[in-house]
Amino acid sequence: MKIILLSMGVLFSFLTKAQSSLNNIDFEDGDSSNWNLSIGNICSTYPGCFTNETPGTAALRHTVNTGGYDPDAYVVPKLCPWGGSYSFQLGDNSSGTNGERAYYTHTFAADDTLMNLSFAFVSNDPAGHAPNQMPYFLIEILDSSGAPIPSSVDYYNATDSTMIDTINVGWNNIKFINWTRYVVYDPSFVGKTYTFRFTNTDCALGGHKGRAYIDFTKDSLALVLNTVGPNQILQAPQGFVSYQWSSNINDTLDNLINPATGFYSVDITSANGITFTLSAFVSGTTAINEDLKVKNKFTIFPNPSNSGNITIETNEKATVFVYDLHGKVLMNESVIGTRVLDVSNLKSGNYIMKFVNDSGNIIETKRLNVIE
Repeated sequence: MKIILLSMGVLFSFLTKAQSSLNNIDFEDGDSSNWNLSIGNICSTYPGCFTNETPGTAALRHTVNTGGYDPDAYVVPKLCPWGGSYSFQLGDNSSGTNGERAYYTHTFAADDTLMNLSFAFVSNDPAGHAPNQMPYFLIEILDSSGAPIPSSVDYYNATDSTMIDTINVGWNNIKFINWTRYVVYDPSFVGKTYTFRFTNTDCALGGHKGRAYIDFTKDSLALVLNTVGPNQILQAPQGFVSYQWSSNINDTLDNLINPATGFYSVDITSANGITFTLSAFVSGTTAINEDLKVKNKFTIFPNPSNSGNITIETNEKATVFVYDLHGKVLMNESVIGTRVLDVSNLKSGNYIMKFVNDSGNIIETKRLNVIE
């Protein structure tokens, strides 16, 4: 059985300071005040199963970090690279069946329009384990009844194609996701109260571990022109899973080196599948940004689904290309109106969906997450 998650969400904004101005959602008070923490255990009944939940914490299970690197995936910093002075860690450096949760409840105001959740995840890839038995990391937004909003769910374990392989003597078969942005956008959240819930676990058989790092950051989603040595670099916000510059540039990096005077735009896609268009006019040492635009011409559901099909609804005529995270095209289909696609051949993991018009221009990019 496959569960298919096409994650969407909400956006709101706050400042990263030496002291938090938003009730410590960003951990900038240097502690976990205003967060609710709990511990428990993984269970393997279904993806994201968590049992024996008990309020509170235990030694090293919830940690506020100020620096350093993950002890097993050495390229993963404990502190978000584009964040403030503190980030938060769920999980310790020992194996078991342990799990940790962190909750933050927030009422969305009218000006809560730009929020970046960033995360990293490090996990053993245990041989001989069913996917439901593996360490996992789960992001959810809960409504007032405590039920997860389906479109907010983002689930990762070692079968996910997003996870990068590395090697470490003493804890082999490590995989990790380095710091990545999950951005939430839903204007209907304004005036309502929702709870962010983060879950990290070890494996269900007790021999392997997982660790997650989270942070909320406010840095402008804009193009910035920086002088680095002899070069001018037009920098897009870091940490997005996909970058596509305008057709005359056709670059997929997060920056352009020595851009000439002119107009530039780039589509950036977050880990949960939200695509934004950033545009700026570059002249000399200045980049003048236009308003941020959110792309949402294509609706994909069910979200989640226990079938091997997804439905695409759109008024646009396009071809959808489905890529793995190494850039390999796995399928392509024409879409207009309502189209049901069979994705049962896709393995558990994350995929990029690019919608291309007849002129060859990318209209929109989305992220597809499949869980077996």
